[in-house]
Amino acid sequence: MNYKDKEFDEAFKLRGGICSLDHLEINSYRDYGKNHSDFLRPRYPDAPEVNYSLINSDFLNAAAAAYNGNYFIGVNLGTCALLSDLFLKILACPDTFPHIGNPSLESVEKKSISASLVNGFIYYDPLNGTSSTKPNDSFRARYAAELVHHALDFLIFHEYGHIFRGHLGYLSSLSDTNANFNFDLFHTGVSDSALNSRTLEMDADSFAANNSYLKFVSIRYFNGQIPDGLDFVYKDLNTYFGGWSFAVYSLFKLFNMTKFDELTAKRSNYPPPDVRSRMIFGNIASILNRDSVENGNEIVSTMVESVKLVDEAFGKITYAPANNVWFSNYEQVTPYIAEIIDNWVNLHDLLLPFSYGDLPPKQGFV
Repeated sequence: MNYKDKEFDEAFKLRGGICSLDHLEINSYRDYGKNHSDFLRPRYPDAPEVNYSLINSDFLNAAAAAYNGNYFIGVNLGTCALLSDLFLKILACPDTFPHIGNPSLESVEKKSISASLVNGFIYYDPLNGTSSTKPNDSFRARYAAELVHHALDFLIFHEYGHIFRGHLGYLSSLSDTNANFNFDLFHTGVSDSALNSRTLEMDADSFAANNSYLKFVSIRYFNGQIPDGLDFVYKDLNTYFGGWSFAVYSLFKLFNMTKFDELTAKRSNYPPPDVRSRMIFGNIASILNRDSVENGNEIVSTMVESVKLVDEAFGKITYAPANNVWFSNYEQVTPYIAEIIDNWVNLHDLLLPFSYGDLPPKQGFV
């Protein structure tokens, strides 16, 4: 284990430490995450080096950390395994994504995701669910892998947002100790109030949404490095965000979605999964409006349709039945979302000295 790996292991010791397994698929996830630094660096030349690797944990999560003056991002190995298992089994169902490849090659046998729950936390469990299920059609399997990449893009960009937008720097400044400050995606809030924590999560989600959008622009219009056989994914923004929103909403759907309870939601350091995904999609809509994308309304409609497709797909392979929580919660969650957005005014100037690039404006958060 080299010096960087030892530092990473120490930074995430309580979460499982570094995953040192040497396996082709695991190495591919490790290498994929490291590419995000190269993508971001030209726009954040003054940002610190970030040590990225995989965390040795079967649970679904990712985290950013400030430790001994250095920055780290880790994605749980279980996250990669769960996402891969999820999307391979969805594409192995003949009646999902009928326009992708040849769905008639897929079996009608029941598929079940390899996951279990412990105290509300989901983790990859190869002993549960149907084993080694993947699409018979190779093109559908390739698309499943791209959905995994969409979800990982969001996760990794989100964690970079906690670093590049000054969240970890700001929190470190509040302590005179050499503490290990962690942000993870779903469970551990580390701010000075629940509302501030929810607002920081909104900002990190905004960073992820903006950079997912910029990734499409970069691939489609500048470097031309479209993944082999996936030209249709990057054909236009409507097609791209159709798949991206399916992947990102699936990620949040894994945490199950229940009827909105305002009291519980206001005590939490994180917006509930359905509310959070709604805010992310709203952020994409604001980006499209900001950049005067002509078919912005069509793209937003496609993203909303993806929510319905995810609900249907989950009903086929998981413990989560199809439901309309995302739609039925709309009226109840609107004031809750507004409070989080309004709180950005209070955090903006506090984060500014620690940010390595422009922050969203105080008004008109994008």
